[in-house]
Amino acid sequence: MIRHLMLTALTVCLLTHATATEPPPVEVKHLDYKSIARANDWIGLHFSDAITRNSVSRIILTRLTPVGIPGTADNESTDQQTHDIASGLTRTLFSETGAIQKWGQLAEEVETAELVIVTKTGEIFFVNVLRKTGEEKANAFILRGSGFSVRLPVVGVSE
Repeated sequence: MIRHLMLTALTVCLLTHATATEPPPVEVKHLDYKSIARANDWIGLHFSDAITRNSVSRIILTRLTPVGIPGTADNESTDQQTHDIASGLTRTLFSETGAIQKWGQLAEEVETAELVIVTKTGEIFFVNVLRKTGEEKANAFILRGSGFSVRLPVVGVSE
């Protein structure tokens, strides 16, 4: 009798262990090839040609690392300073970036801010602001959309 009880208990343990170690269901993600192709079409264009100023509904500064801002602690900045930084980044993005490139963030770059661009048609783009370690000004932007990512180097005032 004891043998049957032990055998039953062992069987129950093995069965519960077998069901507990089942792998989770696999979720299949479909790629949006139309969006990926759009990024390839943008290579060589300037930002203002890919996303025109008239098509933008709003630009939101969602994250800011205020390291290097004069007169602030490392984690604090005034509303006016934040507004000025966001305006400067937007101006740089639209007028001082070079042609859109394929590659992303370089090893010597750090992310200092993030902008979210919402267009009038409802598209949402995320822009990471990059600067080289030890420098104060942005040297590149990473533009991320639905299924793609491109790089915009800062080259100075365009003609």
